[in-house]
Amino acid sequence: MLKIFFISISTLLILTIFTGKFFIFNCNSPKHLTQCGLIMAFLFALYTINALILMVFIEGITSKIVLLLLGISPYIIGKLSTYKNLNIATILQIILLIIGILYIVET
Repeated sequence: MLKIFFISISTLLILTIFTGKFFIFNCNSPKHLTQCGLIMAFLFALYTINALILMVFIEGITSKIVLLLLGISPYIIGKLSTYKNLNIATILQIILLIIGILYIVET
């Protein structure tokens, strides 16, 4: 059940990032930017919490370390990104979310 929740949150987060990047962030309305940012922050928090809970129930130290790194990686990438490399950071976050989905499906 936690794996299905993790995959659902990751997919929603990928869709929200794509929606924000292509449609919302190009408009000038702060209302839409605030709502999209709030949804992304909420989904990132759910993603991290779910990864940490899933870490408890999966056996193997390697799997636990991988889930910990996948859970905190969006925050690390977000902290290290600047306005100049924002597109690269967004692509890295999406790639890591896809890797997380594939890893959970595999285990």
